[in-house]
Amino acid sequence: MRYMTLIEMRDMLRDEANISRNVAHGVTQIDQQNSLLRRVQEDLYLNFDWPHLRAVSTKEVPAGQRYTAYPDTFIFEGIDNVFWRLDTDDNWRLLEYGIGAAELNAVDSDNDEQEEAVRRWQNYMQPAEGEESPDPEPPITGDTLNNMFELWPVPSAGGYARFEGKRQLFPLDADDKTSTLDGPLIVLNAAAEILARQKSEDAAMKLQLGRERLRLLRLRQMNNDTRQSNLSGGSRGRPLRAGIDYLNRI
Repeated sequence: MRYMTLIEMRDMLRDEANISRNVAHGVTQIDQQNSLLRRVQEDLYLNFDWPHLRAVSTKEVPAGQRYTAYPDTFIFEGIDNVFWRLDTDDNWRLLEYGIGAAELNAVDSDNDEQEEAVRRWQNYMQPAEGEESPDPEPPITGDTLNNMFELWPVPSAGGYARFEGKRQLFPLDADDKTSTLDGPLIVLNAAAEILARQKSEDAAMKLQLGRERLRLLRLRQMNNDTRQSNLSGGSRGRPLRAGIDYLNRI
């Protein structure tokens, strides 16, 4: 895995896509190239369950709290399993995903009914100001807007939620920020996309180089991955993404 800064990837992209490195020629394309590199990294992130990104993080949840911000390590798309334990307990219990009418009929969170034993969780998108919310007083989250989870029943005693899955990408929002995935892999796929738009014969070659690099990276990572993978899916029953569908779409 070769990590590269945004500026290093942008320079490499210009070489691979036959774009001049002359600053005067390329200054208007910088934002577009940065955006393409970020989007390609996100697509590659979603299309393979990268073992080197496996992570665990714990979030404390006070008694009576229905909605809580995820740990900084995770966004919803990367989470495989969520566990719960009370402050006074030593054992983690796996939570099922989804909170619907059947659950609220049993223990009505909307009416502030609570229980000690949390059993389910789901992603929560906090409504923007002025939108209708299922909670009469939605929590103030600041910069954690739209990155929250809900517990059911609402815990009557404090505890901890443990998240397992694939950590989120580090932001590529400045020239000196470093990629989370392999830099040349990102560049080759971005270059293939640019060349394909230009109907260049080099597009197929760059695409093939990207596929081969992805194959080798996947092989090496999977050989080094000693964790027990559940290939049928995580706690939400969704399949782990281990294909190369993204490459086939270019």
